[in-house]
Order: sequence, then C-alpha cells, then structure tokens
Amino acid sequence: DLKRLSWDADRFEVFPTHARLFLDSRKTDQNYGGEWIDIANVAPTAASFNISCYQLVLAMHARARGVGPVLRRIHLRNGAHLASPFVLAGRGSEKMPVGAPMYMARNDLVKLLRRHLIADCGLSAAEAALFSGHSPRAGGATEMVKQRVPHHIIQLLAGTTGADWIKTYD
Repeated sequence: DLKRLSWDADRFEVFPTHARLFLDSRKTDQNYGGEWIDIANVAPTAASFNISCYQLVLAMHARARGVGPVLRRIHLRNGAHLASPFVLAGRGSEKMPVGAPMYMARNDLVKLLRRHLIADCGLSAAEAALFSGHSPRAGGATEMVKQRVPHHIIQLLAGTTGADWIKTYD
C-alpha cells in the first residue's frame, strides 16, 4: 500500500495541525474509494526517538521537490540514489507498459528502513533487523491496543474487516 503514496499536489496536503497523503487504493479497501492518511503535528518524544514524523514528512516532501512517488526506486550505480524518471521509459511489455509507475521494491524499502533506523534513530543492527515493511501497520495496531482504542476503530484505521488479526498484536 505504501508504494502508492505520492507527493503530487492532489495527493499531499499540509495543515498546521497535520499533513496528509492520499492512498488511492489499498488491498483491504473493498469500496476502492481511497482514503487520506494523516500525520499529526505533535512534539517529538523519547518514545518517538525524538523525531517528529510531521517534520520528517515535510523534509521528505521538500527533498522530492513535491513530485512523484514517496517511495521511489533506488539506483545503485555511482552510489545509491533515488531513481528518476518515475515511470518506465524505453521498451515496455504487456505487464509493464511504457509510462507505468516505477515504485520502490519491497526489499529496497526494508533495507532503507533498517539503514535509517540505525543511522537516524540509534538502533543497533540487531534491533533494526526486527523491523520489516509491515512494521508500521503492526506497530500502530499494537500501540492502539495498548492505549485501549476500541477494536472497531483500530479495524477502520488499519483497513481490515475481521477482528482476529488484532489478537496477534495484543
């Protein structure tokens, strides 16, 4: 789901209280209506490694110059860097036509996440290895269960229809 997020003007908005990204589709959205993902503007705490997610998102938006996918491909030639263009150019195929979005691969996302957890958050390599591409959703659900958020609200925010999966994180 994360790979579908974009910095484009109709998909990213900033307010004094929060920033929001539009997710046009997710695997658990049976109505295919899309939804906004809000990032609250709250002060960083020790629990958040003294990092403000709101400020981080604004910095990422500025770095991407406000266009293209949030999670871009990574080229490894001449040192790792974000890829451009963001769509397939040159020769396409039936499965990948010219102009198809070129999102970051899941393995690259996990490697990038772990590298930043070590460099930016001070985690050890062993601690960072506990995180994967699914960790934000699982971590959010776990925290909401700990804060005693009603299960129907957790289900709505996580985009699930069954309550059984909550037991896994509880």
